[in-house]
Amino acid sequence: MGKMFSMDGPLFKFLDKTVNIIFLNILWLIFSIPIITIGASTTAMFSVMMKMARDREGYMWQGFWTAFKENFKQATKIWLIFLVAISIVVFDIYAFYVLLNLSFGKYIGAILIGVLIILIFGLVYVFALQAQFENKIKQTLINAFLMAAKHIAWTILLVFIWLLTIFAVYLFWAIAGWCIIGIGAYLCAKIYNKLFRRYIPEELRDDY
Repeated sequence: MGKMFSMDGPLFKFLDKTVNIIFLNILWLIFSIPIITIGASTTAMFSVMMKMARDREGYMWQGFWTAFKENFKQATKIWLIFLVAISIVVFDIYAFYVLLNLSFGKYIGAILIGVLIILIFGLVYVFALQAQFENKIKQTLINAFLMAAKHIAWTILLVFIWLLTIFAVYLFWAIAGWCIIGIGAYLCAKIYNKLFRRYIPEELRDDY
């Protein structure tokens, strides 16, 4: 009983991790307010969150801020690429299904929905990859889609976790509800660690 309530006990570790998740969630929210910084903010969150999922986290603020600065330029470009691409596809789907009364509109709309799904599959990996690996934008994008295809079962699970997280935020539209994003990110970080470990050089895996 005494061990449970000690500083090294499971209860303290659980509370400590919960507080850290909430703190990271709040940092992500604050740094995502300009919208254009969502990519850098998400990358910074996953940079710390994946370490936390391996029980190797350090100072939350320092880790987040360092990752945010280091990845700002590239992560922002990646975010804008996905934002523009998804916006165009969503608008086209709406146009073909709703605005245009064309006999072939539904078929094109169905194709566009397939494109949207592929974009979402890449999106669930790209910022975690940006946080973990040093690559050019093109290679990071290619790796995101390759990972999504190669690990399709995990990809579907990741998408499901994010959809469930977004739905939970919708149900609890408040600060407490928005903190649920951190829980979803932590669950995804556990999966990213499992998948990315296969691509880490063997001599570095002891620290992963």
